[in-house]
Amino acid sequence: MFYSSSIQEEMKKFYNSLSEKDKRRYAAIEAQKLGWGGISYIIKLLGCTRNTIVRGIKELEELDEPTINDDGYVKRKAQKKQTTGINKDRNAQFENIARLDSLYDVSSLLTSLVAEPLNATQLSAFADRGYLVLSSFLPSELVATLKPEVDRWVDGGLRDEATAYCLKGLRQPPPVMELELGEHGWLIGYPPLMAILAQLMGPIFAFHHLHSSRHDSGSADKNWHHDYEQYPQTNRSHMMVHVFHYLDGLNGTIGDLVVLPGSQQIVAEKNALSRFGAMPLPGEVAIENLPPGSTVIIHSGVFHARRAKAGGEGQPRYLIDCAYCQGGVRWPVVKPYWQQMLARARALGLDRGQWHDLFAERHFYDPYDQMVPFKQINQGSLLERLMPALMEQARRG
Repeated sequence: MFYSSSIQEEMKKFYNSLSEKDKRRYAAIEAQKLGWGGISYIIKLLGCTRNTIVRGIKELEELDEPTINDDGYVKRKAQKKQTTGINKDRNAQFENIARLDSLYDVSSLLTSLVAEPLNATQLSAFADRGYLVLSSFLPSELVATLKPEVDRWVDGGLRDEATAYCLKGLRQPPPVMELELGEHGWLIGYPPLMAILAQLMGPIFAFHHLHSSRHDSGSADKNWHHDYEQYPQTNRSHMMVHVFHYLDGLNGTIGDLVVLPGSQQIVAEKNALSRFGAMPLPGEVAIENLPPGSTVIIHSGVFHARRAKAGGEGQPRYLIDCAYCQGGVRWPVVKPYWQQMLARARALGLDRGQWHDLFAERHFYDPYDQMVPFKQINQGSLLERLMPALMEQARRG
């Protein structure tokens, strides 16, 4: 189920308050926003027909597109305003029905999105332990669509090709990127996940990267490491999270996810614990049994490992890993073709017309030409050597 029962009731009330034209468009927006399975779900929820949604989609396509500036924000045009048919004293106007983010009556619906919010206990646990386990988070229909895409990515050599592009530092993207596989791209902005990330990181956050993999029986360990991206690692003012989607769950074979709770509080290089391989560490938690469609949200600074286990023949371990960054600072990218990747995501509409910061370039910087000289100066009395020059530069203005 995409929406909680309380949200469904609000949607029905809002839908029934609209004119017939706006009902078509609202149903179309909701269906497209949800991605795979959205049309069937909205038909059942709102009691409309497939033809209603199809007509709504066509009408939306005929509307003028809003102008997007370089930062990914919409420049609205006053002359394009339409009204919803709702009482005008409710301030229910919007300038492009495909956006809906200025509708008074559904503002809470669209800002809280569709998931039940994390409760205080869950938020406290994440702040303390650095991870959350969401059992059966993805619906089975979505999982059934994603798994063949992973198989194509792995068996077709696309994963190896994309990895080679990154290792070689090639600026042009590979023939196929993960987010172009189909449902993989829509998974980035999966509405229930967006609601949770907004709770954890605030309303402004951005997509960093996406990995898709399949681990077959006999797969090796992955050593202890963390995935927080920032130079130097002492810069931990803002949050980065990794979201691990286990499509078939975990069943105690092939490899467990092992985490070191609270280790996001330890400032260290990403491979600081790699000398321990994937061996047991004091205080660790092994996550070995999860139902299909389960998701683990982990603070990127938490040390974790994949510990190989026997078994699992014919039952591979499917993992889609997606990373997000809190807004407010610029983050180093890990894909050399990052600009093309973000541009492609925008072109595909993967922000679902709602999360305009999700693929905005302004949240990132390219570290590739700066990493070698930075390593050369990032030693010894760095503060003493850097600050006089920086202060003099600031003084000169």
